[in-house]
Amino acid sequence: PPTVHWIATSDDPANMTFDLYIGGNSNPTTLVTSNLTVFNYTISGLTEGNTYYWKVVAQDAKGTFISEVRSFKTNRPPTVDLRFPEDDATWYSTSIDIGWNGSDADGDVLRFLLLLDTSSDPSTAKCGWTTALSCTVTGLSTDMTYYWRVEITDGVNSTTSAIRSFSTLGMDNDWNADIGGEARVSVSGDGLHIAVGGDDEVQLY
Repeated sequence: PPTVHWIATSDDPANMTFDLYIGGNSNPTTLVTSNLTVFNYTISGLTEGNTYYWKVVAQDAKGTFISEVRSFKTNRPPTVDLRFPEDDATWYSTSIDIGWNGSDADGDVLRFLLLLDTSSDPSTAKCGWTTALSCTVTGLSTDMTYYWRVEITDGVNSTTSAIRSFSTLGMDNDWNADIGGEARVSVSGDGLHIAVGGDDEVQLY
């Protein structure tokens, strides 16, 4: 919630009090709080993305004094969508690319933090805070399940994505074949493509 501040002077400061008014136009008339003796107030219950106007009415033994009207706009939180890999994917490599998208209704600059580890509530930061929309994670272990999520901030509000997971397998854990002779085999990280080749021919499956 936003906190508004003001400055006031008086020959009788011990008896000076403040009333705070707020509204949706340049003539705020809704009394938020009265008889304050401090010089700030945190306003709660506001709607994200709206513009609000506020003023302070001060009273002391000499009378009533009204401040100028000022305005502020409440910030809307950013949103983050996970792109790849899909949830519960199987991965055949010790490195993986993690991707996401972010948006902000206020047009603020967005920064992201990838959290990934083997806990179902991941907290290990990868790649650090970044404006990029992906992160390459290396050094994964095989035969493990990893969990990941992305935090996003616009400098005012922060949001955390849902949690996804993927499992890593060694290539020999999911398939094997007796091809005979001399050949070289390569499997893509997602396990969807297999290349088999010899000296004169390469076949893609």
